Amino acid sequence: MSVHYMYNPALTQAVLNQHQRFVEKFGREPGAEDPLFFDETKDIPTPLSVEAINARLCKALDSMDINDSEKDSISYHLGLKQH
Repeated sequence: MSVHYMYNPALTQAVLNQHQRFVEKFGREPGAEDPLFFDETKDIPTPLSVEAINARLCKALDSMDINDSEKDSISYHLGLKQH
């Protein structure tokens, strides 16, 4: 059985951007245990809190050019408490 994945250039670029931000912030390459999305206010690699992730997702959702019912549906499926 083989598994097929769809290549997503935007997702690839987002991961590369996060990698670069990590190197700029901490002055080293990320290790296997380092978080991809980290709290930039901390001096050591620290995962983002659930609240910070929710805030970023809400901000991204608000920037999308879609109607409110679509935003509500996406928000519901992502498990966001507020939007």
